[in-house]
Amino acid sequence: MDAETVSTLLEKARESLSTRMEELRQALEMVDPEQIRVAAHSIRGSCGSMFAMRVSELAAEIEAKSLDIATIVELMPEFEIAAKNAIEWWRSKST
Repeated sequence: MDAETVSTLLEKARESLSTRMEELRQALEMVDPEQIRVAAHSIRGSCGSMFAMRVSELAAEIEAKSLDIATIVELMPEFEIAAKNAIEWWRSKST
């Protein structure tokens, strides 16, 4: 792939992860296990395909435990850091 295509893909990945993380936060705030599962599932797939493996692993755990709100609350600080790190990594690769 050429540099422009890679840059575009990484920008879309950053935007998608930011949007999905916000959806996950809202679902958690509303205590909506189905929306938590849906957001986590989306994050898992997109991050896994864009080499953000830690984000994908944590999203898989959240997806699997979508009914266990207490566990998800405990995972969120690490998940937020992993997502931030992925976004920063993608940004560094697209410049």
